[in-house]
Amino acid sequence: MPRLSSCTMSLRQLSVAGVALIGSLLLAGCTFPTTAPPAMPPASPTTVPIPTPTPDPIIDTGPAKGAMGETETDAEGTIRYTTVAGDVGGLICDRFGRAYWQLDREENNAGFDCHTILGVGVVVIPTTDEKPR
Repeated sequence: MPRLSSCTMSLRQLSVAGVALIGSLLLAGCTFPTTAPPAMPPASPTTVPIPTPTPDPIIDTGPAKGAMGETETDAEGTIRYTTVAGDVGGLICDRFGRAYWQLDREENNAGFDCHTILGVGVVVIPTTDEKPR
């Protein structure tokens, strides 16, 4: 009889092992859904906007030899400079940090060049104009 119970024991162990094997095989076939990371769009070249150059502000550094005239500024911020005896075009430009093409005459809005003669009482307006090409 002891032999029968040991056989029964082996059969019981075998059936538990079989059930465990079948269960593990079934579970091995099951997969849990995985969330894949979203597909990244292909890299496209980015265009960096080119900033528009901001002209230097017009700053009156004050009277200096060759640029002793008076200034007045209107509500829009436009500076008007009135020439006096002894004024020199290039020194007026220096006073306002401008180049010769950045001074206009109020009376006819004409610019200056290397040959411009300034008389007393001429009103000039410093501008932020770009250099003509």
